Amino acid sequence: MGEDLVLPLWREAFAVMIPSLVFYGVWVLATKAVTKDDLRLIARIVPMPKWLVKAAGRFVGK
Repeated sequence: MGEDLVLPLWREAFAVMIPSLVFYGVWVLATKAVTKDDLRLIARIVPMPKWLVKAAGRFVGK
């Protein structure tokens, strides 16, 4: 049929892990498994942009 796509190991890892992490993050937010207090704690521990914290805050449970 066609030739297999051969990627360097780091690009292959990136191509597999990033969509998986995005899907997992959306799933956690959609199921409201994280509360606003949890999100505040995560924001203090993990350096992330304020806009991302605010955007995620709209989807988390109380």
